[in-house]
Amino acid sequence: MNFNEEERMKKVVSMLFVCLLLFVGCEKKDAKQIESKNDFVVVELRSDTLMVFDLPGEAVRYKIPNFESGRYKIPFKAIRNAPEEKAQREAGSIIVVDTGKIFFVDADYYDKLRQIERRIWEETKDMSQFTARYDAIANELGIKYNFFTSSGVGPSYDFAGDGSYVLDTSLIQRLPN
Repeated sequence: MNFNEEERMKKVVSMLFVCLLLFVGCEKKDAKQIESKNDFVVVELRSDTLMVFDLPGEAVRYKIPNFESGRYKIPFKAIRNAPEEKAQREAGSIIVVDTGKIFFVDADYYDKLRQIERRIWEETKDMSQFTARYDAIANELGIKYNFFTSSGVGPSYDFAGDGSYVLDTSLIQRLPN
């Protein structure tokens, strides 16, 4: 190996090491994010209908069984892969995800949330601001909405990012006051 080849190999190894560090750092961040949310999100519902959607997509309506107004816990594992044949039969119940996020809001507040989304886009042209401004948006909305960010491929969750999903409402629980 001559001097140029040796220098080139050192650079390649250095770049690979940096890439590995970045990858490991991202994995830890994603795992921590899920852990910090305790594998669930909490939303406030005043109506029996929960709207579930990805920002560029259309919302899907889910009726909450045995509904009582209050706070509801939605576990990460309630997001299930939509079997392709089901996706074709029941297009209206499929959550299509294109950004790696799924949002949850009371149906009575859905239109207002989408208006806030459009305003933020017009102001910033940066949809990451929609999640970065969560507290301000929830205050303006007047109700607690929430969202999941995909943790990536993992053995215990179906929601791995972009794709088609359904919500298993039997896993949603009302929290005590």
